[in-house]
Amino acid sequence: MIQNIMQFKLINVLKETINENYGGIGELTFKKMWYSPEYGDSVYFGDFSDDISTLSSSEKIILVDDKTNEEYFFEPGMLKPTKNRKSLMIKIRQFGRLYPKEAEKLMSKEETKSNERLDVNTLKTKASGVPETILQALKETYPNNWGKISEPDCETLDGVIDIFPAQPGERWSILNFFDTNPGVIRLLVNRYMDENDSQTQEGFKQWILDNKEDLFGENSSFLQDLVKRNLQSFENGWKLESEVIDIIKRKYPSLKDEDFVQYCLGSVKDRVSGVDFKVNGKGYQTKPSSKMERGKDGEIKVTTYGMRDWYKRKPEIDYIIYSNGKDIAVFPNKKYWVSKDGKTVVHYDKMVPNSFV
Repeated sequence: MIQNIMQFKLINVLKETINENYGGIGELTFKKMWYSPEYGDSVYFGDFSDDISTLSSSEKIILVDDKTNEEYFFEPGMLKPTKNRKSLMIKIRQFGRLYPKEAEKLMSKEETKSNERLDVNTLKTKASGVPETILQALKETYPNNWGKISEPDCETLDGVIDIFPAQPGERWSILNFFDTNPGVIRLLVNRYMDENDSQTQEGFKQWILDNKEDLFGENSSFLQDLVKRNLQSFENGWKLESEVIDIIKRKYPSLKDEDFVQYCLGSVKDRVSGVDFKVNGKGYQTKPSSKMERGKDGEIKVTTYGMRDWYKRKPEIDYIIYSNGKDIAVFPNKKYWVSKDGKTVVHYDKMVPNSFV
């Protein structure tokens, strides 16, 4: 206690000395400080209480940590603005000469991040337990909005309903897609790593539960970032599905509307069976495709996104259908290899020219 009081007095004396000798002290409070060896090999300060331009005429600069109230003193020329002019940076060597213990701590934290296998492609799998943890956190955060839809042509599993709709007029919430969305999980991982010196998969799951209100609460600003990120990929997927159905109708004008079955958001058929839609009773899973290449043995390599090897184990998926927005390619749901990131598929069976009739 006495040591803290002496330290506080020493800081005040230092401030007074700077004021007397120099004048023009610029002070900002920051919420984020991190070290990046890849981008500039520098220490970064960000999420300031005011615009960094307020420091332009300062003869001395004090940056205050919003969480700990720890203060860092700099000469103006030491700190450089980043390109977006929202953060300040200083070379790690220069920062280390001023604050060696803090520099060592930041470098150690960054090394831990590099070594920890918090891989998004692993975390979004059921085996990791992260999807289940996210859904549990959502259930605890929105107990009054947790339930299932049981309506004609729309049977869903339990989930968040009647808040943050995935589409205007729909009851199924965009929050229900958080559990496996790589963009959402990446944002969660980044924040977890920023706030914790030690990072593990089990620690990540516990952190989600401990901070569920701050992460997913209705008034959380971070939730808005998660929703925005998830909507981007969701809208692309839903748009692709509708585009594919339109292409099929144009290519096969004999098909009638009643030949198609497109499931509601959150449908058991979609979430459990993996079927996006059916045509004359046959189930299809749709994926985008930016490129297709034929191999020397006749196999076809497809560049896509979000493909899963376990689709082969879903008996209601008869075909995988790819589209570039203008045309489609249909393959049997068997005999293919999928890369770990879901961006490359090699089909060993031939394309099916007329699966819809």
